[in-house]
Amino acid sequence: MARVLVVEDDAAQVDLRCMVLKKAGHEVARADSAASARKSFREWRPQVVIMDLKLPRLADGVDLARELGGDARVLVLTGARLDDPPEGAARLLKKPCSSGVLLRTIAELA
Repeated sequence: MARVLVVEDDAAQVDLRCMVLKKAGHEVARADSAASARKSFREWRPQVVIMDLKLPRLADGVDLARELGGDARVLVLTGARLDDPPEGAARLLKKPCSSGVLLRTIAELA
């Protein structure tokens, strides 16, 4: 199983994703902003980062994907109109996304 950092500013979405990931046997940490994600990333060193692009500041998500993408596999899970993952991200999934698709994608990335 993988160490997964979930970066999302919507508390209900984070709770749901963390519950699904833990039930599947993954170790999970959470962050609600780019700043808290950077801190958690440095301290915890996850294998996979699941993140939304729309964090408190619009540019934060894109910058964070680029920054963390060199050291971890980044999965962008977003409702934004994108056809390709942003720079630094390994994969892009559109919201809403089923738990099964999310778990399969994490398995591929880990």
